[in-house]
Amino acid sequence: MVTFGGYFHPFASGGWPSVPPNFLAFRWDSAVRQLNRVVDYEIVGHLEERFPSVTPDESGGPHVVYRLGPDIPLPGGAVPSGRDLRNSRFWMLLDQLLTQPTLVDAHAASEHLRA
Repeated sequence: MVTFGGYFHPFASGGWPSVPPNFLAFRWDSAVRQLNRVVDYEIVGHLEERFPSVTPDESGGPHVVYRLGPDIPLPGGAVPSGRDLRNSRFWMLLDQLLTQPTLVDAHAASEHLRA
């Protein structure tokens, strides 16, 4: 769960995007349970630039730090994953996330529409 009104991740490495998305969804307990619009973002060379309590050893290079809007209601309160996805990241169309029965279905429908 987001506690500082934002989120951060490595910038353009390890499968993380180099172009910040418009929305971020968060899942735990096998379902998407939180969805937020990205209001603003900044790219920092080191996390301690934005979070002074982070040490240089913990920072690990450039990160994107997002400021998120309020939670967007999800159908039924959550969107089930559809299968065990562990910590995988998925990129999909927002309308598909909000209309498909599972996250796996939303991802497949998004891929089909983008083809």
